[in-house]
Amino acid sequence: MQQAHSPHSKQPAHANSNVDPADQRPVLLLVAHGAGDFPGANDGIVALASRIGGRLPELDVRTAVLNGRPDVEAVVRDIGPDRDVTVYPHFLSDGYFVRDALPKRLAGLRQPVRMLSPLGLMPGLASIAAHALRRALGPGALPPIVVVSHGSAVGARPRGATLSFAKSLRRALGGPQMACTFLEEEPLFEEKLGAIEKDAAVIRFFAANGGHAEIDVAKELRKRGHTGFVSDPVGLMPGVGELVARNARSAERRSGL
Repeated sequence: MQQAHSPHSKQPAHANSNVDPADQRPVLLLVAHGAGDFPGANDGIVALASRIGGRLPELDVRTAVLNGRPDVEAVVRDIGPDRDVTVYPHFLSDGYFVRDALPKRLAGLRQPVRMLSPLGLMPGLASIAAHALRRALGPGALPPIVVVSHGSAVGARPRGATLSFAKSLRRALGGPQMACTFLEEEPLFEEKLGAIEKDAAVIRFFAANGGHAEIDVAKELRKRGHTGFVSDPVGLMPGVGELVARNARSAERRSGL
């Protein structure tokens, strides 16, 4: 039998806010980079986790970010060392944050932790983006498409994930003109901005609505008079919750839970 919450007890920061603290279902922990104090930047991540939780009632879906609130260490303490945990990294590559920073921040969980592929490496993400673009622009001829990503000045994995996504997106759309540009490596978005056609469709290859996606990309495009389609960050597009839920359920089934 589940125990009722005390009316004065502090609720843990996770997607299923009505979950009893004695709940011992396996945990699916969504961890994103987070955007610190950028207003509302982490709200989309929390909402995404809630959608995933609605599709996976057999799991206790929780949310944490590396930068901001809900803080990873606080959520890890709330989960404790005795729960079975699958971690979903809401990142677009398996670069530094997924391979190095995240495992260090998860100290305190049962080890080893089961880890899903980051979103950017999940098959099906490009199809979600293609569907969003077609829904916005219709079935006719497409304008030039520009995929804008953060990239990395110190590692090749973010660039590789971006180029792989763009290749899959181009194939899903039937081969339109497509280019990639980056905030932190060549070809630099700020240098290519003036050459982006006014009606080009811009796909923001970012996990969430933080400062990079909003200020460095969307705001700069508006300042230059861009009038074409600008996508949601791919990590918050409709369909992402379903994609993650399918991958999480498959991982749980493979583990025998």
